[in-house]
Amino acid sequence: HDMSQSGGRDDKYLADCLSYRNEIAEKNNLHFHTIVHSLKPEKDKDGNRKPPTPYDQRGGQTWFDEGKCMVTAHRPNGKENLVELYWNKIKPRSIGSTGVSELFFDKITRNYYVQDVNEAGELVRRFAEKDIYKLNIQKIEELSEEDNDDLPF
Repeated sequence: HDMSQSGGRDDKYLADCLSYRNEIAEKNNLHFHTIVHSLKPEKDKDGNRKPPTPYDQRGGQTWFDEGKCMVTAHRPNGKENLVELYWNKIKPRSIGSTGVSELFFDKITRNYYVQDVNEAGELVRRFAEKDIYKLNIQKIEELSEEDNDDLPF
């Protein structure tokens, strides 16, 4: 990649690439999510791992500024199969809201599920429906030089 257009700065180059990615998504009616899973999470005063934030990845401020949806995945400890998803940024707001979701992992089926209470008051596992929506894109249309004369690469 030629970073000379960005003055050799990583943050400016990343901002250019993310802007370009956002334009491609809008042109093709797609939505991209950025998921952060920190490799070296900080610990709190009790020694528990803190949830990562979008700022924990290299160029975090730029990712947060230019990203549409920022999600961080957190496993509070390595013994439970609980995964917390922190929805840090959702844009546009009409598609969702910020907050936390909990998922669990079924080692036998190798699928994630949420725990729910059925009508009988029993705790049940609810897995994702597989065929709710299938993306049917033949080719993602990139931006042309006419669309954007300041392409990052």
